Amino acid sequence: MVRLESLAAGGYFPTPPRVADAIARHLAPANAGRRGTVRILDPCAGTGAAVARLAAALGAESYAVELHEGRAAAARDRLDHTLAGDAFAIRCANRAFSVLFANPPYDDTGDERRRLEHAFLTGLTRTLASGGLLILIVPQRRLELSARYLASHYRDHAIFRFPDPEWAAYAQVVLFAQRRETAWHDAAAEARIRGWARGDLSPPSGASSSPAWSSMPPPPRPRRAARASGPRRPWPSSCGPPTSARCAR
Repeated sequence: MVRLESLAAGGYFPTPPRVADAIARHLAPANAGRRGTVRILDPCAGTGAAVARLAAALGAESYAVELHEGRAAAARDRLDHTLAGDAFAIRCANRAFSVLFANPPYDDTGDERRRLEHAFLTGLTRTLASGGLLILIVPQRRLELSARYLASHYRDHAIFRFPDPEWAAYAQVVLFAQRRETAWHDAAAEARIRGWARGDLSPPSGASSSPAWSSMPPPPRPRRAARASGPRRPWPSSCGPPTSARCAR
């Protein structure tokens, strides 16, 4: 956790509001004609502004984890549930969320195999329901490291780069994908993602475009409630802070 804490300030680059709005234009309320609560998780939420925007677009219940105490305190005012602590230490049932939104802290230590962007992806995919939606923000070149994993564990990939002038800062991209029921190696998808890591990409389309995803499956009904992170509703089954993490209230 020391390495993650060391990046809590220096590696923090919140999702720009224009980018959050562009992502939201690709979404639509998830509960039309369906039963069950749709839940979105942001494991590195910052102040919660971006995930709050996406939760509103989806009509989803929002959950967040943020390592930095001050930003977690700000997130609690925006979101349904917020934990202050390390996302890798939370207790959470597998497949508990319908949407995983991840804009991980950026890490330029030079060790490609240990990059935090990839660690967040591989470590937290388990929280996403089968057919659930991944929304991943990373620097474009970092897709190369995660291409095989993304192709094996996710399907129906789509991508756009940040709009200008935000693109100039870190050349970030937004990748959408749905989690596979069973992991298998899709060589064609891997090649396509590797191409995205090196090629020219388009910025998001205008507001008139149709949503790319109009619904996400609600995760299984919780068997029991875990410790609550706020006054409204508890975290889903077997989810909550470890003994070392504190709930933001």
